[in-house]
Amino acid sequence: MNLTGLNRQRAAMTGWLFDPTTNVVSSLPALRLPTLILGAENDEQEPAANSSVLHSYINGSELLIYPGLGHAFPFEAPERVAKDIARFAR
Repeated sequence: MNLTGLNRQRAAMTGWLFDPTTNVVSSLPALRLPTLILGAENDEQEPAANSSVLHSYINGSELLIYPGLGHAFPFEAPERVAKDIARFAR
């Protein structure tokens, strides 16, 4: 397994959170648009806790955590995910 891509993604995420020149977290409360945040209970790459933190920063956002699903939740439950997105987009 090649971890180069994963390591680059982690480095970028660390920069987004802690580097003052690229920190996006501080600007999240200013967002004024409908935001749907999707996560999965058993996602080991992007834990559901991360989705909850994101939700806490975006005022009025909607958070859906899919119980029992993992990182590939859109493929594990495509109908349910599509239905939730369609409902939100109305």
